[in-house]
Amino acid sequence: MANDEKMSRQEAGRKGGEATSKNHDKDFYREIGQKGEKPRRIIMRRNFIKKLDKRAEKPPQIPMVKTFIKKLVKKAVKHEITINKAKASRNPGGFHVI
Repeated sequence: MANDEKMSRQEAGRKGGEATSKNHDKDFYREIGQKGEKPRRIIMRRNFIKKLDKRAEKPPQIPMVKTFIKKLVKKAVKHEITINKAKASRNPGGFHVI
């Protein structure tokens, strides 16, 4: 490579990584990995707690609850009509036998 050509970031990173791996062993990488993991876990826990707090502050969304109940009622009514038709077809007199 000539001096007037610029090195890409990818190439610079590769060269730096190769130089680091020549100078350090597996324990070095294990140690820096643990150092990076600890703050990440702390941040993840904080974010999780914040999300829980936000959910606890919000009241349940009434339109969604109403829609759910309407769908549930429709299914129950449809199911009841289907059962009644089946009973009527088994009983020729049209009366439900209890």
